[in-house]
Amino acid sequence: MLQLASSQRDEKLAARILLLSDELETIWIELKEFEKGVEDCYWAEFAIHGRGDFLLVNDAAKGLADHGRIAVALDLLALYSHGEKGKVDPELVHRLLTELIGADDPEARVLSQYDLTHLIAIVRDSGKYSTEENALLEWAFLPALESRNDTKTPQKFLADSPEFFVMMISYVYRRKNPLESDEPKTPQNVVSNAWNLLRKWAVIPGTNDSDGEVNLDALNKWVAEVRVLLTEADRLSPGEAHIGEVLAHSKTDEDGTWPTRPVRDFLEADSSEVIGRNFTIGVTNARGITSRSIGEGGAQERVLALKYKDLASKVADEWPRTAGLLRKIEKYYLGEAKRQDEEAARENEGFDY
Repeated sequence: MLQLASSQRDEKLAARILLLSDELETIWIELKEFEKGVEDCYWAEFAIHGRGDFLLVNDAAKGLADHGRIAVALDLLALYSHGEKGKVDPELVHRLLTELIGADDPEARVLSQYDLTHLIAIVRDSGKYSTEENALLEWAFLPALESRNDTKTPQKFLADSPEFFVMMISYVYRRKNPLESDEPKTPQNVVSNAWNLLRKWAVIPGTNDSDGEVNLDALNKWVAEVRVLLTEADRLSPGEAHIGEVLAHSKTDEDGTWPTRPVRDFLEADSSEVIGRNFTIGVTNARGITSRSIGEGGAQERVLALKYKDLASKVADEWPRTAGLLRKIEKYYLGEAKRQDEEAARENEGFDY
């Protein structure tokens, strides 16, 4: 076959003749003896499907990637990563994902959201990379990782690294007092990724990995470091706003009090007006979209108002500032209940023929 292929003037024809062979290791060695155009044509038409128990998956992925087909190489790795454990090299997956970030790959759409999520999990679960490396990789592919569970590493890194948190804030928000010289313009995709991560963020700083409890000392230390960095970056207010919102994701204590005690202690002793205000906003935003029958009115909101009234009464004696925030949430839902009642009345009048 080598002699036949070497005699061909048409590089594409030569490549297609080589593609007919299943002796891939031999063919890949022979390819080096051809002019580069033949090798390029070979990998341009190399098919990743229908290869059975493909033992050369990593080598084939390298060949595809080396000839500009990074997305297809990753698609191949994803395809063969569900069977025998260890067949796909996580270091190769990491390298190709990193290369794909800055590549203008016309075949990028072959990678589904499921494939990207799965490939990133291979890298993360390999144990070969630091939390920071995994977080930055996942953050780069954030648009493909829709759920909070799919973005747990960068969320945790936000809660662990004051520098990373302030970097995300600085990407999204401008300085309060603009510099005399213009700051470098951040690419829109970077801004979008930073905003999406901050929007998904639900891991409170100081949270223990083992039991999900918040360590007050760790929370206070993180906030203190963040405030210094935010002040230097002239972005203290938006940074504190996101701190307030993430505190709304607090767990409930065993005795039914909410938020958990370390969060209450923080809100009492080390909070700010911005943090407190955005804590209440985070609570109401977490409710999401609601549905109700026509003419139902504000019954749902009155139930929620009663819930936060009861929560406030449980903590009022020891945590009066927290109780005050919970009463603001109660007041908000009472206002929403009144608004829904008025809307229901208009609807009932409209249907009263």
